[in-house]
Amino acid sequence: MNTQTFFTLLVTGLLTGLAATLAGKSARARPVLNLVVAVIGAFVGWFVLRQISGVAIMVGFAIGGGLLLLWLVRIIKK
Repeated sequence: MNTQTFFTLLVTGLLTGLAATLAGKSARARPVLNLVVAVIGAFVGWFVLRQISGVAIMVGFAIGGGLLLLWLVRIIKK
């Protein structure tokens, strides 16, 4: 992992944690915990995706294509 990837994952995790904290409905949203978990999640997600990138991309496109088609059919039926 190079420095750019490290900082990209760090910033992405921090922004995700911030969004989760702001979206939290309780008064005790635990912002520090949200930030830490989101940063760890960003690094774990990067590692897992790197290991199975070809399969993950195909599955992602399959899900996206299926959702897009379902959405189009729903619009056409109206």
